[in-house]
Amino acid sequence: MKNLKKIFFITTLIILTYPLNYSHGNNEAGLNSFEKYISNPSEYDNKKIVIEGEINNYKFTTSDSGKPYTLFKIKDPANNTLQVYFQGEHLKIKKGSVVKVSGKFLKQKRYAFYNFKNVVKAQNVIIKT
Repeated sequence: MKNLKKIFFITTLIILTYPLNYSHGNNEAGLNSFEKYISNPSEYDNKKIVIEGEINNYKFTTSDSGKPYTLFKIKDPANNTLQVYFQGEHLKIKKGSVVKVSGKFLKQKRYAFYNFKNVVKAQNVIIKT
């Protein structure tokens, strides 16, 4: 019975602290650092990632088929930059907005005659400020 209580306590502690481990990534090695993706893109290619940073530049566009897209560059505290695209709507963002992005990292994205490096195909964008 004692072991069961210990297991329950540890499991509960892990579940309750799990979000904290990923929501306070304000150091260079945590959630906000893009260096690991930029320095080793092959390791993260086609893998789901979660990043948080400040929007540096953005553009709203529409595909030939009429789908709205939001394209933006996001920077971390060390000024490392990743490109992000979000399909489905024009997000209510502005330069300087802080966002949390979850999506698939692509070391290279081809579109028509263009090649883009270090791109995140966003599945979810949370606008924090």
